[in-house]
This record gives sequence, structure tokens and C-alpha cells, in this order.
Amino acid sequence: MKCGSWPLSTPDVNLVALPSLSATIATMSFKRIFIVLAAVILFVFVVIGGTIVYAAVYDPAAPPAELAKLTVGMSQADVVAILGPPTQRGFPGLADDCFVWESPRGMVIVFLDADERATRLSWVPAHKSELRQFWRYLAGE
Repeated sequence: MKCGSWPLSTPDVNLVALPSLSATIATMSFKRIFIVLAAVILFVFVVIGGTIVYAAVYDPAAPPAELAKLTVGMSQADVVAILGPPTQRGFPGLADDCFVWESPRGMVIVFLDADERATRLSWVPAHKSELRQFWRYLAGE
């Protein structure tokens, strides 16, 4: 074996029968560019679709499902049975005849009459969902 030569023998290749190297590279590059471009477009659509679904369906400022079970005229015991024990009675700036349930999503306020029956139910979200507001703006609501 000569110094500086390749240790393995290479078969003789007929270069005329093979497609040109520049055509192969150009075709492979186009395929790669096409795949990358398709992946980027797919990623953008997934992000936009996820944002729309999040804004339209999942609203962190939406009232809890238990609030739909409450009705005006329920007794205080019935309200406590549905929502659990209240966080506090009364609220600064409001009359003392209300119960307050606080959570990270917001606050439920139930106003009571003299007979300890619910006269008004209020939901105060902890924050407004910016994505939900943007979606409503786009939808024309």
C-alpha cells in the first residue's frame, strides 16, 4: 500500500450512467426546502388554531359550573351545600347581607334577604381574558 492512498479499493463507477451531481443536489435542496416550508406553515397554523381554540373555548374568567346551579330564592344552606363554606360574610363597600366565595378565577357574591334567601347572584372575574376580548373584537361581538 502506498503512503497517502486510500486503503480501500473503490469500484470503477461509470459516471455517465449516473444523474448529474448538480441535478441531484438541486432536487434534494428543493425537497428539503419544500419540507421545511411545509413544516413552518403547519406550525404557524397549529399556533393560530390553538390560540383561536383557547380564546373561543377556554376562558379562565368564565364563572364556575356550580354557579349555574344557583337560583334566586335558594336558602343559605342550599347555597353553602353547592359552593362549600364561604370565604367571608360581607364585603368592603357592600352590605353585610352577602356571602363571598373567592377563588383564583374570581369571586361569587350571593346577596341574602332577611329570611336568609338569595336575592342576587354575582360573578366577578379575577381578570379579563385578553384573548377572549380579542376574539370577540374579531368576531364583531
